[in-house]
Parts: sequence; C-alpha cells; structure tokens
Amino acid sequence: EAWIPDNNDKGKLKIMFNGFPRDPHPGDYWVHWTDYENAIVGGPSGYTLWWLSRKPTVKASQVEPMLNIIRKFGYNTDNLISHPSIVVRG
Repeated sequence: EAWIPDNNDKGKLKIMFNGFPRDPHPGDYWVHWTDYENAIVGGPSGYTLWWLSRKPTVKASQVEPMLNIIRKFGYNTDNLISHPSIVVRG
C-alpha cells in the first residue's frame, strides 16, 4: 500500500509492505530524481537508497552519471551494494 501524505510534495511517499509482520508501520520513500526510465529513491535518513530502472540491463555509460546524481543528494556511493540481478552492459 502506498500513498502521498502531502499533495504539495508528491515525491514523498508513505509505503507499507504487506507480508512483513516485523514492521507494521509505513516507511518514508522519497523520489529524489527520475527520467521515467530510471529513478533514484531514498529515505529521509539519507541511509537507504535505490536506483530503480524499467529495463533489466544498465548501460555502462549510465553508471557514472547516475552515481553523480546520487552524490548530489548527499549519499556516499562508496557504500552502495549491487544486487546480483543487476546487469551492466557496455
């Protein structure tokens, strides 16, 4: 379940994941940036971050520009963890 708690700031969402009984409270997810093919989503703490893509592969030429966008929002890119399903192609 997801909703926008403030219509004046549609990039800040509240999301509750059903099926996770450990934490029944909604989390804060902020859409920092999107080009509608990719999105940078994070939490207000600056600790949690996702690079979401509509495509199953990411071009190698996209990586550094996306890391620059991520850094712009104050995230330490040295701490990023790549998911095993991510494929970077030349």
